[in-house]
Amino acid sequence: MPKGLLQTAYERLQPRPSAPPLYRPRASTLQLEQWVLKPDWVLDGTPQVRGKILTSASDGRTQSGVWECVGPTRFRYIFDVDESVFVTDGHAVVEADGTRLELGPGDAAYFPAGLSSVWTVPERVRKNFTVSAVSRPRMLLRRLRMALTLVALAFAAPAGLDDLDDVDFDDAQLKLVGA
Repeated sequence: MPKGLLQTAYERLQPRPSAPPLYRPRASTLQLEQWVLKPDWVLDGTPQVRGKILTSASDGRTQSGVWECVGPTRFRYIFDVDESVFVTDGHAVVEADGTRLELGPGDAAYFPAGLSSVWTVPERVRKNFTVSAVSRPRMLLRRLRMALTLVALAFAAPAGLDDLDDVDFDDAQLKLVGA
């Protein structure tokens, strides 16, 4: 039975993934493209950054790919989207909110949107990544939860806590990210 006009139009309007359902790029033949860090983020060295987006969700909100940086270098990076990484080669040290994280082959890490970090790459690091854009309503909900948490902390401060200078708000935010 031939397809009707409405069925054909419906199928054409459906979102399509950027890669076939079973997509397996070969790391040995993968051609990375030159990427650039914001010049004012570079603290030391001249980073050579390359990467390639391998897949993108049909709505464009989630992407995955490969990223590589050759140093030695040190740079700031502010995550504008949630990012999960898996290091496949080399090493990097990531510092954020007073925490130092050493990453090497086989290590995985998660960085929430809005996190400000400093990366040190002694020689080279290569990672697979998946980024997920936070929807505006979700971001507003996170901010509202943070504000409510701050209000609750202000009114329910334990004895001996005279002000909020002793509260680690970044830690509170990280706990709320997955909520």
